[in-house]
Amino acid sequence: MKICYILTRSDTVGGVQIHVKNFSKMMNEKMHEAHILVGGRGPYYEHLVNEGHNVYSINFLKKEINPIYDFLALIELIICLRKIKPEIVSTHSSKAGVLGRLASIILTIPVIFTAHGWAFTEGVSSLKQFFYAKIEGLMATITDKIITVSNYDLDLALQKKIAQKNKIQCVHNGMPEISDKYLSDTKSEKIKICMVARFDMQKDHITLLSSLAEIKHLNWELDFLGDGPLLDSMKKYARENGIQDRVNFLGQVSDVESYLSKSQIFTLISNWEGLPRSIIEAMRSGLPIIASDVAGVSELVKDGINGYLIPRKDIKTLTKRLESMIRDEEQRLSMAKQSRKKYKEGFTMEKTFEKTFELYIQAIESNRKRPL
Repeated sequence: MKICYILTRSDTVGGVQIHVKNFSKMMNEKMHEAHILVGGRGPYYEHLVNEGHNVYSINFLKKEINPIYDFLALIELIICLRKIKPEIVSTHSSKAGVLGRLASIILTIPVIFTAHGWAFTEGVSSLKQFFYAKIEGLMATITDKIITVSNYDLDLALQKKIAQKNKIQCVHNGMPEISDKYLSDTKSEKIKICMVARFDMQKDHITLLSSLAEIKHLNWELDFLGDGPLLDSMKKYARENGIQDRVNFLGQVSDVESYLSKSQIFTLISNWEGLPRSIIEAMRSGLPIIASDVAGVSELVKDGINGYLIPRKDIKTLTKRLESMIRDEEQRLSMAKQSRKKYKEGFTMEKTFEKTFELYIQAIESNRKRPL
């Protein structure tokens, strides 16, 4: 099978980028032919080139809405797809999802869209929810299959009447296995807390910092992995609250698993999510998790079993759960084992690939039956 993956951004390496890279690698390993079309020539593009992927830069494909650039990006995509001649196109992220599907329908190529969290989810303004839901509903009419990465997003799409039930399916994200040397040891005198997240409005670093400022008397240290526009303001907040010496702002790193292996607690405090790959990474490393109870997070974290779910922006509850987990080594160990078990049972890359590949085949077959 020859497949083209299309995504918007190469200037960052987030969950969508990792997802596409893993699928491309697995398709090639299984003797298929994968190509990746991505906006620009940022670090992610260079990373794909260095790893030997078939990757193409779409110069005008950008996150921001610009009618001229968007039209030029559509032309670029059409030219590229005509050259590659894929049997199916798999689109990821909002902008690439729209333009990639338009290019595919123009060329009569079967197309799948994977929603890594809807743009009309909770935490987004009502006006934007209405606008984005209308767009996705229109785009669904030219899409062969839609994949959501959580049951929450599947239910939301059906509730908003984005597509009929037979066209949309949930396939949880999966992650490749790691060697035992990257498994976490939850025993430590100083408790290392880790959060992997971009510093932007979606993530809620300030709530985590506010909670930790309340428990300065405990022996903890925090690693922030990621960059973004709010990084400097979070550094300032840490200084103002007297915890700057215990918070490490490490930027974007390529070896996340090595940092997780040195941690005892993983946190993801957010305003909205899809199904966060960073939590799956933490489960894979065998870490207890404290995360905001938004969207599909509850499909990964079972409250009181492999971690704790925190209501959005609830500093009091977050502080209480952090203090409990920092103090109680036995609790950390029990929850860590449950995280690892949950990853092995449902979130390996092999399981995700099998389910998704079956949808590729269904999309190709349904496209063949579509009337001309």
